[in-house]
Amino acid sequence: LQAPLTMENGVVYGIKNRSLDMGVLMEVSSKHLQVFDIKQPVYFIDLYYSAVLQVMEKQKIVYSEISKFPAVQRDLAMVADKTLSFGDIQKSIKKLQLSRLQEVRLFDIFESDKLGEGKKSMAINFTFADEEKTLVDKEIDEMMNSIMKTFEQELQVEIRK
Repeated sequence: LQAPLTMENGVVYGIKNRSLDMGVLMEVSSKHLQVFDIKQPVYFIDLYYSAVLQVMEKQKIVYSEISKFPAVQRDLAMVADKTLSFGDIQKSIKKLQLSRLQEVRLFDIFESDKLGEGKKSMAINFTFADEEKTLVDKEIDEMMNSIMKTFEQELQVEIRK
């Protein structure tokens, strides 16, 4: 039998305003890592299953049916200032109040001198869906054009074509 893992640093997590511990996050000791010739930090999480179940029993389960109408995805690449964050992009999109825009996801950031000094390329994926009908290209193009126009005006980005 092996001795239990020894931990150097640990944090116990619970639920605010409750005396119920949900689990502990710990860093595996360097002594134990040496046994396995691991040179980078390793973290361990121990969830207290009974405590998690106790909290989940009180949660109301909310679900919605899967849409009969397919979602449509579009990608957009742009060159922006290095200081532009994805949070800035999300704020700009939120102002448009596009009800059929379901998800916005950043999937690539590329930096190179060829883009210009202080510039980066960002690629974003948009998911559009309507619960009542299948979206047509014209509707999606209108939303994408609105997004691109907002990006160019508010964020001073160059849309890559």
